[in-house]
Amino acid sequence: QYLRKIAGIILLASTLIWILGYFPQNDALLAPLNAEIEKTEADYAERIEAAASVDEKVALEQERDQVLQPMESNLALVIQSNSYLGKLGKGIEPIIAPLGFNWKTGISLLCGIPAKEIIVSSLSVLYVDNEAGPLGYQMQQPITDGDRVSKGLDKVSGFALLIFILLYFPCFATLIAIKNESGSWKWPIFTMLYTTALAWILAFIINTVGRLFL
Repeated sequence: QYLRKIAGIILLASTLIWILGYFPQNDALLAPLNAEIEKTEADYAERIEAAASVDEKVALEQERDQVLQPMESNLALVIQSNSYLGKLGKGIEPIIAPLGFNWKTGISLLCGIPAKEIIVSSLSVLYVDNEAGPLGYQMQQPITDGDRVSKGLDKVSGFALLIFILLYFPCFATLIAIKNESGSWKWPIFTMLYTTALAWILAFIINTVGRLFL
């Protein structure tokens, strides 16, 4: 049953997250970034072609990859931050910022409403830069988007996130089960609001009090 769930809901949700995180594309904003990447690639291609030895070519290829990596990471971030998903995440960031969460974390929490298993897969889509290190390491780094800087997770906010995920919004299957058992939508709605409010309050306390000691 769980394998069917992975092949269905989680795969579909991850695909939808990617689409919403990739579109719309602002050509005027992306054109200079793409042009800079293409120029860098062309310059290194000429230098590699003119290299006198294999060792020199390998060294130039490694240098090219190191130069391109931050440029490509910045391009991916610009695409994502100006996408439908990025705008939604930035819209809810003021609500979750007191918990120590940034807009990417907020998006993953929204994506986890249908099924909490989607949270990890959504984070892996949102943190697209595999060259920057493992997912856990990337989540600790601040997100710089122009003049806007969103803090990464640390030990305190990371623990607050775990507690929030455990308590907030039951998955749809649970809400439907509550509705079927109670015969009314009143209790599912109450459960949804109560658990999410409780999760926010406890995460806020953990993030606030925890910083007095760590």
